[in-house]
Amino acid sequence: MRVTSWVHDVRFSRKLAAILIVALVPVVLLTYGFLGALQSSISASRLEALGLAAHEPLVAVLEPLADAQLWAVAAAGGDAQAASRWQEARARLDHVLGERAATSWSYGAPPGEDARRWSDVQSAWADLAALPLTDAARTAERYGAFAERVVAMNHFVMASSGVAFDPDAVNAFLLQAATGAVPEFEKTLADLRGAAVALSATGEAAPAAQRIFERAYGRAHKAVADAGEALAHAALAGERGVEVRDALERPLAALRVSLDEFSHDIRTRQESGAATLTPAWVAQRSDGLATGIGSLHEQMLAAATSQLHSSLSATLRVRNATLLLVLLGVLAAVSVTCIVARSTIQGLAGSAATVRRLADGDYTAPIGVRGSDEVGRMMQALGQMQQKVSGVLAGVTESAGTVAAAARELNASILDLSQRTELSAANLEETASSMEEMTATVRQNADNARLADQLAQAAREQARTGGAVVEQAVAAMGAIDGASRKIADIITVIDEIAFQTNLLALNAAVEAARAGEQGRGFAVVASEVRSLAQRSASAAREIKDLISDSVAKVEEGGRLVSESGRHLADIVASVRKVSDVVGEISDASREQAASAGQISRAVMQMEQGTQQNAVMVEEASAAAASMNEQAATLQQLTGFFRLNVRGTVSPGLPAAPRAPTVAKAPPGGRERRRDGRPWGRSAEGPAAQARAEP
Repeated sequence: MRVTSWVHDVRFSRKLAAILIVALVPVVLLTYGFLGALQSSISASRLEALGLAAHEPLVAVLEPLADAQLWAVAAAGGDAQAASRWQEARARLDHVLGERAATSWSYGAPPGEDARRWSDVQSAWADLAALPLTDAARTAERYGAFAERVVAMNHFVMASSGVAFDPDAVNAFLLQAATGAVPEFEKTLADLRGAAVALSATGEAAPAAQRIFERAYGRAHKAVADAGEALAHAALAGERGVEVRDALERPLAALRVSLDEFSHDIRTRQESGAATLTPAWVAQRSDGLATGIGSLHEQMLAAATSQLHSSLSATLRVRNATLLLVLLGVLAAVSVTCIVARSTIQGLAGSAATVRRLADGDYTAPIGVRGSDEVGRMMQALGQMQQKVSGVLAGVTESAGTVAAAARELNASILDLSQRTELSAANLEETASSMEEMTATVRQNADNARLADQLAQAAREQARTGGAVVEQAVAAMGAIDGASRKIADIITVIDEIAFQTNLLALNAAVEAARAGEQGRGFAVVASEVRSLAQRSASAAREIKDLISDSVAKVEEGGRLVSESGRHLADIVASVRKVSDVVGEISDASREQAASAGQISRAVMQMEQGTQQNAVMVEEASAAAASMNEQAATLQQLTGFFRLNVRGTVSPGLPAAPRAPTVAKAPPGGRERRRDGRPWGRSAEGPAAQARAEP
């Protein structure tokens, strides 16, 4: 909320300035970061150039050191002429070391570190030069250790200056060959020459001297191979690498051939035992190698320096172009912002003046529109608003008089309507009284019909109950009939059993007669059984006759009961029809009573509405008078505006005359009915009357 309030309180020019600053901040930060990275690359390239400059005097030490090593080994081997040559080589080496110490080198090493390390190198050389030349192998080993110290110093320079970590692939492999493989070859060449002189000093192919020479040759050959491999890798990195490899491949191949020829000559002379394997011959024969490696080193350094200068120049061009583009972009942004701010502020000032003129009520002057930007569209919208508001105000001013006249006419019409409404209310009072009496008569008929319906319903229920009892009696008679039939069936079974028993007794008498005297007793029993069977059959026939008579009577009773049930059903149906007719009469009476009540209530509501309409007519009359006053007030308000209506300036119209004010009716309406009439009071109580009124 505070930020929004601050934005609303700030001028537009300051807002544009804030937007410009906010937009330029990330541009400046990104430019600063990009230029910082470019400056770091430039500083790294310059340090590499300083490292290469510091590398050259270190490599220059290796050539006189190789001569000093050659003649020192020769002098230690007993060559009388070698001592003077060693002194000359020593003097040249002291001069080179002194020149290196006299120069201050700054290539990224910690302060004083280069001087301290070089002082250690000079101290080691002084100790080496002070040693007596008595043992050739020992002398060659000491000089080789000193050469290792010089190469280590070169590695320190390369690492401190960043030459060993060049980000460009072509430069990295080229510098690897120039500052690593070539110095290693020069150091190894010195060892190779010293080993060759040691072979000549012994005068015989001693195994130790031979191994030293072979190792020196292997290291020299590896150094040449490393240089060739670095150039091959540079060629894989791009077109520049191919150009560098093509330029250096031939002298490198010539150096490899010269190394092989020198090794072959040394082995040939050493194997033949010729006395020509002297230090002077070794020095003369190896001069070609020294010259070739020096030329190759110079070419590599020149190519590396050229590559570094090209990278540095490209980086400087990118940095300068970036600075120029950023400055031009910032200047363009500031210029465009100033132009936009000036034109926009002028447009906004004109818009504010126009709005103030409109606020003062002056709608006569036209609004000029310049351009189609947001300010121009706003001025165009203000012009349209002025035209529309002028038309609206002119129409309102004209309509105000018309409304006032219409209000006066409306007031007179409403007074006439009020009188006619009073007359309609009186007529409705009489109609409502008649409807109330008719409603009472219909309600009494409905009550009588409701009582008749209740009596018919009771008779219907009693008839339904009698029918149900008859149905139960019919069911009971049917059950008795079924039971009688079952008893008759049982008697038939008993009769059949008696008949079978009689047959059995007859058969038994026959068998007893056949048995003679022995069956007499059995015959007596058989005659008794037969007598009992005959009596049982006789009794069963009597029972069957009684049952048959009973079944016939039961069937006759069931038929009579069924016929009574049918008659009762007809009676129930007739009573149901009578009950339905009486129910319909009762329903019709209720509907008539309800309709009469609704008609009565409708008439009462119409009467109430008429009374309320009369009150509302009075209120409408008062409202018309008030509307007339408001129309006059509206004319006074529109007179504030100066309008350009049909080419003429209108200062406003005069106020319309006011109509006479009519007294406003009290809220809620006025009751016109007399309290003595019974239909004037609703049966639902005062609350319903209160709900009926609006």
